[in-house]
Amino acid sequence: ESGVRGQAFNAGPDQPASVLEILSALAEIAEGLTWEVGGDEQSDYLEHLDPSRLRALGWKPMVRLYDGLARTVAWFEAHGGMAWRSA
Repeated sequence: ESGVRGQAFNAGPDQPASVLEILSALAEIAEGLTWEVGGDEQSDYLEHLDPSRLRALGWKPMVRLYDGLARTVAWFEAHGGMAWRSA
């Protein structure tokens, strides 16, 4: 499509998920994963991605967010890429 080169696109689920919800799901899926909320402004962790620009091009999710996160964690574990496991 013309006019999209150089633009940023967010892919996201049908139901909005905040950064905090995604981190909580990852902590549930990947035992031992922890994180710290830094800075004074925690509102960033409650914001949602807006996938409308990508959806306008015809994209739609084929995998539920939780399932996709679980599959991603499993792939990283299978390929030795889970850095927090060694901590």
